[in-house]
Amino acid sequence: MSFKKTIILIIVLCILLGIAYFLNRSPQKATEKHPLFPEFDAEKVTAIRLNGQTNKLTLSKMDDQWVALEEDELPADKDQINQVLQTVSELNRDDLISKNPSKQEIFQVDPNAGFEVEITGEEDKILAHFYIGKNGPDFMSTYVRKGDSDEVILYKGFHLKSRFDKPADTWLDKFILLMQEEDIDRIEFKRADSFFSLVKDHESGTWRLDMPEEAEVKESIVKDLTQTLFNLRASKLQRQKPDLELEEFGLDHPSSTITIIKTDETSRTLLIGKQDEKTDQYFVKVEDLDIIYSVGQFSVEKIDKTLQEVKAEAPAPQEEPSEITPQGSS
Repeated sequence: MSFKKTIILIIVLCILLGIAYFLNRSPQKATEKHPLFPEFDAEKVTAIRLNGQTNKLTLSKMDDQWVALEEDELPADKDQINQVLQTVSELNRDDLISKNPSKQEIFQVDPNAGFEVEITGEEDKILAHFYIGKNGPDFMSTYVRKGDSDEVILYKGFHLKSRFDKPADTWLDKFILLMQEEDIDRIEFKRADSFFSLVKDHESGTWRLDMPEEAEVKESIVKDLTQTLFNLRASKLQRQKPDLELEEFGLDHPSSTITIIKTDETSRTLLIGKQDEKTDQYFVKVEDLDIIYSVGQFSVEKIDKTLQEVKAEAPAPQEEPSEITPQGSS
């Protein structure tokens, strides 16, 4: 082998070793994160204050339930809150953009233009405080500044601001009866002039009528009914107040009631009131709760069924073949 070829091979080998080194090194470096709030613990959070130019809201944890304070303390969507807390724990200061206070206004992370987020724990201890600014150059990243720092960082990922800055109504928990079908034993349907009930056969996973008579059901109708009922969701909710009489919503004497009885013998009763003439939605209420829901007509029509609508039609009786008399016989 000539000296020239040997030199070329050595150079190629060095290049390959260099590539291998950086390939092995890059993933390790990429996983090294520097959290913006290194001691943040989502389990210790008791309040989230959101303060923007348009949307302002305080989410507070009361007796293990999240509520929206400015929305009559209506229940808040815990899934959204968990997403927010997870996002805060993932904020990092790896991509530092500026330390110059005069540039905060440019990145819209100053108190006047930025969307402020303050998260507190027991005794109002601040666990995280930051400002969300405008989108980064790729429109997916977002400028962020820690409340007590001049450092502006570029957070890469989804549009961060949209997770925090939204109307108060969108933070509310609009599920009315969020249940698992396997936990349900029976469902009772009552109107002024009728009553029937469905019972669940847990071995076969099917439903059947047991009152006022035992009978098979229309499977597709009942399947649609139960899926809608156990995941019933409102478009709007409001706290029942002393000056709001149930009569206004047709809930003092509801047109229908649906009682769901669980395997542990606990139950929830849904009251269906009158239809809103302006929106065509129905007013709905869970007995013993002071919240009035507005539910779409399509959903109500799926769950507010009559006995005739769910009962399977009895099979037509089979006619016995008539006896044929041979010709010529007497």
